Amino acid sequence: MNYIKDSVIDEWIAEEIGYFDLTTNECAIGKQSASIEIITRSQCVVCGCEEAKRIAQKLDLSVENFLASGVAAQEKTTVFKATGNAENIHLIWRVTQNIISFASTIATRTNRLVLLAKAINPSASIGCTRKSIPNTKALSLKAVLSGGGSVHRASLTETFLLFNEHRVFFEDDKALFNKLREIKKRLIEKKITIEAKSVEEAIRFAPYADILQLDKLSPIEVEKIKTLAPNAHIAIAGGIDPDNIEDYVKAGADSIVSSWMFFCDKPVDFEIKISKV
Repeated sequence: MNYIKDSVIDEWIAEEIGYFDLTTNECAIGKQSASIEIITRSQCVVCGCEEAKRIAQKLDLSVENFLASGVAAQEKTTVFKATGNAENIHLIWRVTQNIISFASTIATRTNRLVLLAKAINPSASIGCTRKSIPNTKALSLKAVLSGGGSVHRASLTETFLLFNEHRVFFEDDKALFNKLREIKKRLIEKKITIEAKSVEEAIRFAPYADILQLDKLSPIEVEKIKTLAPNAHIAIAGGIDPDNIEDYVKAGADSIVSSWMFFCDKPVDFEIKISKV
């Protein structure tokens, strides 16, 4: 599982706390003993409780219970519980809730895509794009992995992925294909992925690509490409969601590349229960 740096955890805490908790201070309740529980309101795949634990421990709280990332939790399940003085309980309240809600939403949405795809093709791969919200990548990628997905491309360094925005700098196909032959010999540990936006492009690029990444093509077009280039690994990108993923897997997609897990209008919600102990 990927690791969130201590410096990031500290930034999350500092951003939440500011300088001090005005409300708790004015109420003079900070020295009393208290507990906090984070409880599911619906079924979900949990993620982020390890980070919540680290936040709590940095503030000298005792973590009594937490669920590991990747666990499928039912409604009304306690995923995290900590005890200590009320001041620090209130300091971690919102930041831990937000982290767990954010990460569990991505994990749950990823898992939904994974289950739909693998019900048709158990070998199908569901990978996330690089479209995670800036400064959330480490947690976002952890959530994708926790949901059973994979990371299509975490950074520009990892993979060779040729877009039209690269191809426009070559005089013609001959120059491009000569360069691809050179690159293939040099990047012996990497696969060559080429994006295609039409059936014609896909067939033209197939002899030079280890992976054809098809952008916003229909399932019918995907099926046609799979027939004309049966040995090509087909990755599908652009607008993939639970409503169409099954059609693409049925059409012959070997892997799915999606941003759907990162963006939603209704995140996984959790109940917070703070009690005097």
